[in-house]
Amino acid sequence: MSRRHSRRESLYDAERAEFVTRATALHKMMMEASRDLATSGADYRALTNLNDSICETIKGVTGEDPKWMRPAVDDRTPLSSR
Repeated sequence: MSRRHSRRESLYDAERAEFVTRATALHKMMMEASRDLATSGADYRALTNLNDSICETIKGVTGEDPKWMRPAVDDRTPLSSR
């Protein structure tokens, strides 16, 4: 009788980085595609829903928001509020 190998609980760091790279590329492609669409259209809503799912998945895999969603750190912001 053959024995199944045990499965990992999470991605390796290199796999995680590759996933984020590819998901970011897909995000950029969807943003370009939706740029000329009316926000009331079905295609725009579908792209937005998919993009939201990608953002949630990146956060779930990495523990952080995607880079494009993070607030910019302003050098003029006091260190105590960062």
